[in-house]
Amino acid sequence: MIAVLSINLFSCQKKFLGPEAANVDSTAVFSLIGAPNKCSNVSPAGNYKKGIKLNTSNTITVDVNVTKTGNWSAFTNTVNGISFSGASGFVSTGNQTITLQGAGVPSQTGTYDYKLKAGSASCDFTLGVDTSSASTGNISPVALAGMDLMINLPMNTVTLTGSGTDADGTISSYIWKKIAGPSAFTLVSPNQAQTIVNNLVAGTYSFELTVTDNLGAQGKDTVSVQVEATAASGTLAMQQDLIGFGPLSDIMRYDATGKITRITSNNYPERIIHYTNNKISSIEYWYNIGNGTLYKGQTDNFVYDANGNVSKINEKDEVSNYAYLLALFTYNADTTMHSKKTYFNSGSPLIDYSFIYTNGNLTGFVNNITTDTLVINYDSRPNNFKAIYPQYYFLDLQTVYDQNYRSEIFYFSKNYPVTFNFIPISVVTNATTQKPFEVSFDNALWYRYVFN
Repeated sequence: MIAVLSINLFSCQKKFLGPEAANVDSTAVFSLIGAPNKCSNVSPAGNYKKGIKLNTSNTITVDVNVTKTGNWSAFTNTVNGISFSGASGFVSTGNQTITLQGAGVPSQTGTYDYKLKAGSASCDFTLGVDTSSASTGNISPVALAGMDLMINLPMNTVTLTGSGTDADGTISSYIWKKIAGPSAFTLVSPNQAQTIVNNLVAGTYSFELTVTDNLGAQGKDTVSVQVEATAASGTLAMQQDLIGFGPLSDIMRYDATGKITRITSNNYPERIIHYTNNKISSIEYWYNIGNGTLYKGQTDNFVYDANGNVSKINEKDEVSNYAYLLALFTYNADTTMHSKKTYFNSGSPLIDYSFIYTNGNLTGFVNNITTDTLVINYDSRPNNFKAIYPQYYFLDLQTVYDQNYRSEIFYFSKNYPVTFNFIPISVVTNATTQKPFEVSFDNALWYRYVFN
């Protein structure tokens, strides 16, 4: 199986600093307990003061009953300048709670009524804003524990870089502590904003930073440190050199069931792939910050339709916590892909086109913005190129942002193409296994593959 993974960083203007969609495959079925009257067990968190903008500490939790797992979303109306919204997913049924994030600035003090909506259901709750104004109350500080990190043994040291801000005072102290993970570790400077952590072993650690302001109020944040047993975990199944982009050299690593779980590259982010029910649920992109330490830049989360096809990809910038819609897909009745739309992180459209099929082969694209049509021609050889499987297509970020359509013809055709818009394509295969090991486009080497 071959997945072509690359991206033109310059032509697509993608923002590479970045879990809002859960690891589930469809839309959830659930009810708001208490609907259509008072919501059950609404619990607000954080401080609510007139004139003070809500932050990540301002959330509400609500009781729900889940009858079918899947993705969910819920939101409130805007009252007194603030609202709440959330989206994630359920992986089990029964009574559960959901968490919604607050946004906005309270314009007045007092108690206000809100309506929470999820699909066609709704329920009500009340929320109070402190009678004291912003100038008379102490605002809690905000802690930032930094970016999630990953290292590979034998390296066993990372630097945690935290910070704290206080809107109405100063930060008086910092305290780091481990709250989860293996017992082996050493915090060198636990009372400093930045600290080195030594003697780490394989596993996933969580460290919590607590900041205290000059009036004793506290804020907390956590950071994850993932320590891999080896840099080359798993089995090398295929190496890809993408000649036209650097070159890139990708090494795919598989688990015991044959799923790609990690991809390493000479000059592209480490990619960690997560699955739910044998479908890709998310891909994490980890960037090198030097000394063998990686940080998680963004996460792409996958949403599936009722037929099990990827319907959209949501991207989250893990540094700024900014999330946006990356791509939308539609399908024909035979589940072949009908159209694809992709977006810049600003929300403006990047690509919008439809696929054309003839006798089961992908034979062209129609650009729905310019109405241009691109044509693919084939020869009569049998189908031996195995990278036409849609699940592996979605591992390839190049196919999300490919404005030249070149990579996609190897995922959705049932034969070898010989020309693309009358430009020659050459596929050279191994005589024994029939696996391709070189692909040339317009007489220039495009991909080279090395198999075990």
